Amino acid sequence: MRYKRLKNVEVVSDVDVIRNIVTNPGAFTPWVGAGASVEAGVVTAREICEGIRRDIARFEKPPDEAVWAESELAWNDPRHRYSACLLRYAPTPVQRLRYFRQLIEGVQPSFSHHALCLLMSADVVKSTCLTTNFDKLIEMAFAQQGFSECQSIRSDKEAAFWRQEDGKCYVVKLHGDYETYNIRNTRSETIFIAGPVRQIVMDVVKYGGLFFVGSSGYEESVKSLMNELLGPDTEQGMMPNMGVYWGVRVTGPRPERLALAELETLVARGLEEGVNEEVVEILSRAHHDQRPCAFFPVWSAGAFFFDLVRATGNRAVIGRSQRYLDHFMRLRHVFAERGLKEDAIQTRLAKFKPVVRRLPEDLHHRAPAVRLAFTAHSAACRFEIRFLYGDVTSRSLMAHEDFRSTRRAVISPDDTFISAAGGAALALLLKAGPHTILNEIAKFGAVAQRDIVVTSGGDLPVHYIYHAAATRLDRDGSSHISREDVTAAVGNALDMAAAQQVGALFSPLIGSGTEGMEPVVSLGAIVEAARAFAAAHPGLRLTVIVVALDEGAVSKADARACLEKTLGADWTIEG
Repeated sequence: MRYKRLKNVEVVSDVDVIRNIVTNPGAFTPWVGAGASVEAGVVTAREICEGIRRDIARFEKPPDEAVWAESELAWNDPRHRYSACLLRYAPTPVQRLRYFRQLIEGVQPSFSHHALCLLMSADVVKSTCLTTNFDKLIEMAFAQQGFSECQSIRSDKEAAFWRQEDGKCYVVKLHGDYETYNIRNTRSETIFIAGPVRQIVMDVVKYGGLFFVGSSGYEESVKSLMNELLGPDTEQGMMPNMGVYWGVRVTGPRPERLALAELETLVARGLEEGVNEEVVEILSRAHHDQRPCAFFPVWSAGAFFFDLVRATGNRAVIGRSQRYLDHFMRLRHVFAERGLKEDAIQTRLAKFKPVVRRLPEDLHHRAPAVRLAFTAHSAACRFEIRFLYGDVTSRSLMAHEDFRSTRRAVISPDDTFISAAGGAALALLLKAGPHTILNEIAKFGAVAQRDIVVTSGGDLPVHYIYHAAATRLDRDGSSHISREDVTAAVGNALDMAAAQQVGALFSPLIGSGTEGMEPVVSLGAIVEAARAFAAAHPGLRLTVIVVALDEGAVSKADARACLEKTLGADWTIEG
């Protein structure tokens, strides 16, 4: 294949790279670039440059912005653009440090960071990883997992504490980080890695292999290190002696099978769009049958690391890793485990992507304070139905003084895979603490439509979450829900509430989100289940709290009409 002017660029599949790593445990050193941090929410170098350009241009108002950007910010040179923008926008190290701290405030580790920690701790890869990233996401992942001790190496002084074999894991930060005031990100600062830190790189990769994930290689330091590692003057010209594999970001869904020609085309496109040509040249010239230097496709850093984790066959590592899957990776895994093919998975994921994108904002700005619209009760039983407007995930609602002295549960509207794919189910999962709840859900397989799966309330102020499989998922990715399904699922939740002596049961309008059921139809189905249950259990004291987000979902007039029609004359409706 060809890459610009170069010939004989060696390409292998991601499967080949994973096989090499797994069959040579502890031999390969991971080099993690910005790609993993981007998946955690850290902005890309390109986005940083675009933001800086907008900010400066807003003040300076250049007559020809394109000419100005090329002159002042080296805009058309991807090797120099990033450092030129930073120097122009934040000329001093302290200013740059403040800027980067603001960029990564509140960012949490991605699945890639967690998977890397697990792989390092289990000696699948070297216990030392290399990175040019300035964030602390790898270290945060180690701290959150708590399985292994991790030490950062960010300076020559800290390099003195590095040991090749001591049971500890190390993160060697070639460009420092934002905590130690030695962050290096301008061209002059990243031109070369010298001294003890450089020696760690040489020592850790010498008698093994090296693989890159999420790196574009535009830093001068990366190029100089690759020259030194792979140049003709290195020992026997064969260091690292198990080879160097560079992951190239490609787009689109991963095909189940790829012919070599298709693989080469994908990688060539990825090289054109995102890898330093000088690095490509270094690796191409250094390739040798006894020490391969090749490029492989990476559809996402997280997907690559999850494939690597699963290839280990280590059940403990695989099980732990699943707690840290990001939302769509988790859904893909759940759907694939239940037998959905790739096209069906894509169909299902596409349904939730717009909803999930809005979710972080919705969690913080969902609705005004909860307000009671109607209360319905019957003289023939000790049962009460309340209809409210607000957020069903509200902690203040669940912990309200009216319910504080009784056991509480909330219905999470779900599907037969218990996937918590979107809407209220996902919002409840995130507020309850996904690691805890997903660990409990993982004990169940697919369930029958209308069934209830019970978990703890996690971080929510309820005793139980009732995951109601009101929606049936089919193998083609389609879904089905009816009014009768909602009524039956709520009826089963009420049976469970009675068995567990629950006194307050909260429910959103099941099926009215991504499944498209009319909200007033959902309300009628829930109220019908409550009416039937109350008639069958006249002595049971229980309050069902049905929550609609606002009157845009169900108007107050429509809600009252629905209650009156469904409950009949035996019930009194107040409000």
